[in-house]
Amino acid sequence: MRVLFIADRLTYDGRSDYALNLASGLKEARVDLQFALTGGELRGQLDAFKVENYLIKHNFFSFRKLLRFLREFKPEVVHVMSEQALQAARRIVRALRRTYLLTVHDLLEAEGTHLQESEVQGVIVANEDLRETLVNRLNVPKEKIRLIARGVDLVAFDIPAPRFEHRLPVVGCMGRFGAGKSHEPFLRAARMVIDSGREALFLVAAHGAEERPLRRAIGDLKLREAVTIAAPQAAARKLYAAMDIVVLPAEKGTSSKTALEAMASRRPVIASVAGDLLHLVRAEENALAVEPGDSEGLARAITRLLAEPEFARELGERGRAFVTQKYPLARMVEHTIALYQEVVRGEFPRR
Repeated sequence: MRVLFIADRLTYDGRSDYALNLASGLKEARVDLQFALTGGELRGQLDAFKVENYLIKHNFFSFRKLLRFLREFKPEVVHVMSEQALQAARRIVRALRRTYLLTVHDLLEAEGTHLQESEVQGVIVANEDLRETLVNRLNVPKEKIRLIARGVDLVAFDIPAPRFEHRLPVVGCMGRFGAGKSHEPFLRAARMVIDSGREALFLVAAHGAEERPLRRAIGDLKLREAVTIAAPQAAARKLYAAMDIVVLPAEKGTSSKTALEAMASRRPVIASVAGDLLHLVRAEENALAVEPGDSEGLARAITRLLAEPEFARELGERGRAFVTQKYPLARMVEHTIALYQEVVRGEFPRR
């Protein structure tokens, strides 16, 4: 089976993580895969997976050359990785006279697209709420939507449980800030934890453009000696290994990526429950839950885990078991391949 992925930039976000994980799984399953993308610092991972990839350029000669390669490949399935890739994808599929599958990650992004148009053969979503909203608000036909839960590479995130007694505990915060995420509740909570007499270090993984407001807030709260800013890494496992507790301080909505990875890494998770996390967090079972923007609630949860290391380790192990049971990468790949096979056989969407 020949599959073409079309993506925006591959960078440190949930959409890129989804595309790269799926690409890796398809290669292991011996699917013939090619990838067209607009760039990004993680493009090199495709070379590591031995996935043939092409840079999408919109000047006439480069685009014509790209189309020549893709026509020679003759993809049986075209899968657009996210809403952000649609502008480039539409131009390609129209030139190839093909339909495509689209993975929708976020309702707000989906609202700006035209999911009813005939070129969209099907839409992939990760949770039931998003599927219902696409049907009820955007009038996407129910038979064109397939729910496939996100998956995590359990081997890549198989990290020993944290040992609080052997070092000063590190409380980490990962993910992009802005667009529903904020560093401020986390930093205010860090200030409260320190003021309560608890000893801990705090680590924030942030992108370059996010550092200036972060450093300003750290200075305002007099946290320079307690908070470290770390750059995101392609191997996120290294960051999780450096953390003993992972905090997700969402204010509106956030991707499930960080929560699933942290749980898979046996890290106890404290989550402000919003967005995709509503479908993941089981309070007191696989994570501690607080209200979005509640710095005092975050501080209480952090203090509890620092004071009860055995409970923290148990919470981390339960999180690992939860992801192992419900969100293994192999299952996501298997269900996606099954959908591709339906497309090739002309059985999706069902009429």
